[in-house]
Amino acid sequence: MLEEEAEILDRDLDSYDTLFKRRQQKEILVEGAAKFDKNPKAGLVFLEANKMISSLNDPAGVALFLKSSTRLSKSLLGEYLAKPANSEVLKQFIQSFDFNGKRLDESLRELLETFRLPGESQQIERIMELFAATYFATKPRAIASQDAAFILGYAVVMLNTDQHNRVVKGRMSLEQFSKNLKGVNNGENFPPEYLAEIFEAIRKREIVLPQEHEGQLGFNYAWKELLRRAETAGPLTVSNTAMYDKELFTSSWKPIMSAISYAFNMAQDDATLQKSLTGYYQCAILAAHFKLPDIFDRITMSLARMTGLLDTPHNPADNRDVVVEGSTITVSDLAVQFGKSYKGQLAAVVAFGVANEHGNMIRSGWKPILEIIKNLFVNSLLPGSMLEVEDFLAGTTMILLKAPVVPEVKDKVRQDSSLLSTLSSYLLSSSYSYETAREDPTPEEIESTRCTADCVAACRLEELFTDIRLLEDLPLTQLMEAIKFVADGNSVVKTAKPPTPSKLYNPASVFFLELMISLTVQNRYRVQSLWPIVFEHLSDIIREASSQSVLLVERAVVGLLRLCIRLAHKDDMSKEVLDALDLLLGLPIDVVPEVAEQMMAGVLNLLKADTSCVRPNLNWDVLFALLSSTSNHPEAAKYSFEAISMFVAENDGENVSVENYADCVDLLIRFAAAGAVGADGVLKQESGQRGHKSHMSKAQANAVERAKKAVEMLYKLHSQAPRLITQSKMNPELTWSAYWFPILVGLTQQCSNPCREVRNHAMIYLQRALLLPEIVTDKISEWVVVFDKVLFKLLEDLLRPEIVQQDPAGFEETRSKACAIVCKTFLHYYFRLLEWEGLQALWMNVLDYLDAFMQTAQSDQLYEAVPESLKNCLLVMSTSDTFAESMANMPGNLWNVTWNRINKFLPNLKAEVFPPQSSESGSSYAALMMGVGKTLFSGTGAVDPAGQKPPSGPSTSASSPSVDAGLAVAQESPSIHTSDVVAGLDHVIGQQQQQEQQPQQLIHEGESSLL
Repeated sequence: MLEEEAEILDRDLDSYDTLFKRRQQKEILVEGAAKFDKNPKAGLVFLEANKMISSLNDPAGVALFLKSSTRLSKSLLGEYLAKPANSEVLKQFIQSFDFNGKRLDESLRELLETFRLPGESQQIERIMELFAATYFATKPRAIASQDAAFILGYAVVMLNTDQHNRVVKGRMSLEQFSKNLKGVNNGENFPPEYLAEIFEAIRKREIVLPQEHEGQLGFNYAWKELLRRAETAGPLTVSNTAMYDKELFTSSWKPIMSAISYAFNMAQDDATLQKSLTGYYQCAILAAHFKLPDIFDRITMSLARMTGLLDTPHNPADNRDVVVEGSTITVSDLAVQFGKSYKGQLAAVVAFGVANEHGNMIRSGWKPILEIIKNLFVNSLLPGSMLEVEDFLAGTTMILLKAPVVPEVKDKVRQDSSLLSTLSSYLLSSSYSYETAREDPTPEEIESTRCTADCVAACRLEELFTDIRLLEDLPLTQLMEAIKFVADGNSVVKTAKPPTPSKLYNPASVFFLELMISLTVQNRYRVQSLWPIVFEHLSDIIREASSQSVLLVERAVVGLLRLCIRLAHKDDMSKEVLDALDLLLGLPIDVVPEVAEQMMAGVLNLLKADTSCVRPNLNWDVLFALLSSTSNHPEAAKYSFEAISMFVAENDGENVSVENYADCVDLLIRFAAAGAVGADGVLKQESGQRGHKSHMSKAQANAVERAKKAVEMLYKLHSQAPRLITQSKMNPELTWSAYWFPILVGLTQQCSNPCREVRNHAMIYLQRALLLPEIVTDKISEWVVVFDKVLFKLLEDLLRPEIVQQDPAGFEETRSKACAIVCKTFLHYYFRLLEWEGLQALWMNVLDYLDAFMQTAQSDQLYEAVPESLKNCLLVMSTSDTFAESMANMPGNLWNVTWNRINKFLPNLKAEVFPPQSSESGSSYAALMMGVGKTLFSGTGAVDPAGQKPPSGPSTSASSPSVDAGLAVAQESPSIHTSDVVAGLDHVIGQQQQQEQQPQQLIHEGESSLL
């Protein structure tokens, strides 16, 4: 019922819009009056522009404004009206008065109360002439002419001065006043009673300006003005409506807050404190109800100052930890002082109470709230839940309040934790002690600290950001900007410049960084508005990483990657994710090792996330650069390698594309090369150092395993080459060098890796790659490249002393295997190169390298392996007509050139391989080999000069218990491929070794496929 009555009453009232429009007009009039007082012309122009005056050329309109505005300077108004240029305005101004039925002094008093008469006589005369004309037009009975009205008006002005000027000693009498006016009323006298009334009125009540009214005169004038305004005002309406409450509160909140603040500061009893804080709370409620964020911020700031927690010069280093009733509390100067301040505690509860309830109303008020939280944090007064942060390695860890000086250790390898969790463990260990010269806290200080802890608990700080997703966009953005403001070292109570970046650990910077990341993650669906603020803050830290605390940089990297993981599924944020990865790539070189483990763990999680929207647009150069930069890091490399392994294996290798193929190969080569750290363990073992159970550390063993897997993955990339060649639409002349050649080069490089395990692994896969059917093409130029850039490069590296010295014993075995690979590859291509004019030069290069290996051999293994490999080559080559003794008489033939070169380092080899016919065993062996060779290659011809490719197929390996069985198989297969040569040759060699009873282990265990 009451609501219905209120609605009925509201209908009869002017709407808020109507009143607001009137108020705007009043404000314009007030501003116009102020401008008029400074410059009358400028003021009138302003009023004309705001349509408060129709036109400056309208004297009536100007006069109406001048008369109705009570805020104008009366002196300036009199001067303005008295100017000759404004005579029309003056005329309209005076004519706007109603003098009918009024005595002349009454009319003059009414006129002169609106402005001050100017000092010049001419100006006064001009005003009085217009007044006399206007007054005489009302046809007064006692005045006979306009001139009489003018003279009488002048006489009244003079009488007013005579009667009330303190300088005048002898006052004028009525007789004197009447005598001065004798005969001026058109030749006659004014009526005596008329003059007497004028005289008495002036003598009793002076004509003065409103500003000069004091006491009873001032009250009379104010009452008179009120009555005059009441004539034009509307009727007074009394109603209980709430329509105008917002405007009333907006107009009155400042004096209300001042009064409440004074009462709070001067309160000496609990009742007054309670009432004043209730007033603060109710004002905050009203500001929130009427959606007045500016007022709410002012109230928040006022409450924050009242807590005494804003400007705290206390040094957190002076804090002391004590155990009370089984729990540890931190006694600090801030906690002690705040615990003693009853007013401050009450203000804090109210401040955080209104912030929790009306967070949507806070704008700039976030800054003092966050600064209080900062001061509580550095003094160990925040709840533990607010210090928990996510970590890629430790899962969840706590923000450190102190960063101790970690003692230097020789082994700087970090174990299974981040730098943050490592320092946290160090803090909690018994080896850490913080010495202080301060005395133990007193019972009073402990009690004050406990009071502070209870008050902080009552403030429910942990709830302040719990439902942050309910915040509207604007207050949320303002909150993020306030966090950045405080995190940068700024203060709402200090105007000093923020501190420059320092390597000293600042826990508050880490706290607000984590808070910013947490809030952004919670509001990831509105991240577009938050990302610029967050990314700018993270960029500032990462770009200045060299001059920042390592802990802060690490947390910035973790936070950035956490955001990327959460944003990866958003199509419209893929560019921002790529920008973030680009930012990480710009980390200074000296900082990368300190944050590499966390960084690469985060990158791996990013790739494992649903990044379907990121991967098509991903700048793989950036990703591979990140992975490459940590390939040698003892901890981070495992995450980097897992990332590249997942990348290569996922979707059956479809992630490998034309654009990233070269980067992928380079990255795998880097991981393989990183296995070189395993060489130290092997050398220790061989040198007899038995100090540890294992001669290879866990990190070294892991690096070696990654290197071996990288070699295998590099080899398996050949399966992607056909697909990539089709997709690339590249010139066919260039495809082999773009997709096949890099694999061979990478495997070749690892065949000289200092680590024996990696080296042997690379040898296996290099031989497999060289014998792949896909890699054999019809182009002799590509075959030549295989020898020149792959095999001969490998042999050159194995002849370099600085490489061999890294593992002298192991490289002897590697050289033996390299010789076998070169010879086997040469045989693989031999019958294809018979028609090539460069065959002889190529063969001479092979012999030169074999000679060099013989000259540098350090063990019997290599010294015996070279002749055996060469012997196999010669026997197979002898099955062709090009290399036959029957061709010895032809100039420059291959037979003579070969033996001339071999005799220089193996002078007895010819007689051993091709002994005279008198040697029964030798002749049978040579005949056997030649027969096998002729039979095996009966279906394999040389490369046709026109480029026709001979038949090819998958390589096979034959196993036969006897040479005769091998020959039988060969005879049944008239079209045997060059890969079969290797298998047949292996069996024949085995048979010969059994006959001569000279067993020899030709290859390392598990690598029998090399020979």
